[in-house]
Amino acid sequence: MKKIIPVSYEVVPIPSVPTAEKMLKIAEAVEPLDQTAEVIRAATFKWTTVLVQKSSRPLTWSYFATIAAAQKQQTQERKLRTDWNFVMESEQTHNKMILHGYLVAPLLPVYNIHEILNSLIDFRWFQCFDFYQAGTKVAHVHVTGTTKVSPEQKEYSKVSREARECAKLIEMKRSGTYKGLAELSEVCEEQRLQARTLDEIDFNIKYFNVPKKVEFYENVIVDVIKAYLWPFRQMTTELTPVRQQTIQDAPVMVRIVFNKRTPSFDLVIQRPMDITRFNKIRLPIVLDKILPLKAGINNVKHVAQKFSGSTIYPVCIVEQETLRTFDNKTYPLTLDACHRVLAADCTEAKRWGIMARQVPGANKEVEVYVEKSKIVMAESAGILKIILDGQEIQDQVPLNQYLYLVSPLSHKVVARVSATMANGKKVFLVVNSDFAVLFDGENILLETSQLYKGKICGVCGNANQQIKDELVGPDQCMHSTPEILSAAYRVKIPQNCDMVNPMPQSIKDQLRKEKSQCLKQQQIFTKVSKSLNTQNGQCTNLKHSVVRQPGKICISMKPVTQCAIGCLPETPQPLNKRIPFTCFNEDRLGEHYEIKAGRGEKLDELKGRQSHFEAEVPQPRSCVPASNYL
Repeated sequence: MKKIIPVSYEVVPIPSVPTAEKMLKIAEAVEPLDQTAEVIRAATFKWTTVLVQKSSRPLTWSYFATIAAAQKQQTQERKLRTDWNFVMESEQTHNKMILHGYLVAPLLPVYNIHEILNSLIDFRWFQCFDFYQAGTKVAHVHVTGTTKVSPEQKEYSKVSREARECAKLIEMKRSGTYKGLAELSEVCEEQRLQARTLDEIDFNIKYFNVPKKVEFYENVIVDVIKAYLWPFRQMTTELTPVRQQTIQDAPVMVRIVFNKRTPSFDLVIQRPMDITRFNKIRLPIVLDKILPLKAGINNVKHVAQKFSGSTIYPVCIVEQETLRTFDNKTYPLTLDACHRVLAADCTEAKRWGIMARQVPGANKEVEVYVEKSKIVMAESAGILKIILDGQEIQDQVPLNQYLYLVSPLSHKVVARVSATMANGKKVFLVVNSDFAVLFDGENILLETSQLYKGKICGVCGNANQQIKDELVGPDQCMHSTPEILSAAYRVKIPQNCDMVNPMPQSIKDQLRKEKSQCLKQQQIFTKVSKSLNTQNGQCTNLKHSVVRQPGKICISMKPVTQCAIGCLPETPQPLNKRIPFTCFNEDRLGEHYEIKAGRGEKLDELKGRQSHFEAEVPQPRSCVPASNYL
């Protein structure tokens, strides 16, 4: 191969760019940006390519690449504008390619659905490609677009099934007939995602003095799209004027509209030469989990959760007097003047901890401990304040931008804090590499990493994806009720808080009793050999348990141990186990599964269904023929 092509290619890195040259490149890239922006960042680098030829001297090319970005908040319009400028230049020929543009994004509420529906959610963006030869602009391409939530999509988010269920939960919560999560429930979150769905994309492309090769490739791309999407093409009789024959005579306009009820989209490509329409193009199963994107959330995290089928970052929610743990177990939580440990790092490092309490006559207060620093978030005179190691910093926190919190004690960055608006007031988001806390004065959202799976303690649980040990206290003792668990994680901070809201004596006595007994989780092994004889017609059988409820047939998701006819338990003490049940309607499907469970068939498909409730089912440890007891 070397004899046929006596040429080699290598990249030689440059150790560093001279300071003066580097600053000159950065100044040129920053100059077109808005100099009044709050944040301006820039970077530059240089690389060299060497073409080695055996017959002559090596050929060397050097390139500079500089990128600059600026961000400015438009307070009155509640938008955030981001500008960028990318310059790539050849040191030998001075040929240059510049990519500059901007994005204007709306600042959206966090979770108030009415504020989201009343917000104008549109992203306006512009991108320009400029090409220079010997310092002269020879061609450029402009792309201007809008990505938004259409009025039809907002209307759909008001009447969808999730919207009806969300409204029902909120109404039941207000009337006092429902004690679970309402505004922060999963159905309300789904409605918020529907209201944030960016279902319309419009952009146009303008070509200026581009070479014929660009027109050729543009025609090829459009022809490939027409051929690939031919089954979805809509044949029309629309004609365009004959005089417009090239893409430089008029802009190319593209419109994409995602359908609300099916994973498909409509596409229109309008060129100077023709207009092409496609209807209901089916999204591939992979893209169906990605598109359309959602405004105001982390789409990467959202897509990762869809692909994995589980929560990437476990979330604990405190809504008024309701708590949902990291493992999606919901129970009541009543706070008082003393702090409760919501979640903490229970490894040997003990890097962080989060506590909350109910301030008498006011809203909640949250304290975040990161190593030796303390961050306090509390509402005072209707204003949500944030205090870092005794210093108020709420006035320094920008909207939708992060402020790095440097502890005055350790002089280290302990976290980042950002502010956004919800219900007409500020909401603070404190982010650390290990956790994130969102607090609005009343509701608390706590997010942690999967790295802490099973290593967290507090009323939020241990995030081990199991709900059987949600009531484990700080001493690893199993408690009987959520109220006792809350008392176990009660901390007498601040001082004299117990005098303001003393703990009820009955709970004190029960907590003392359970700590003295300290019922810890343990594993009791049954006689496996006898249980495995089920399929051989022996005494011990494994069958799914069936429980009938009004209008429903509930079947255990796991088979339970039962004694066959003519057999009795070997020991009189049964083994009590909590078994999850899934329910079917009293229809043909429910009766079909009831018959299969009665025959003792394995129902592995029930493992993928939702668990509707758990029940403690007494089971024999093993069974023996009845004659043994005579």
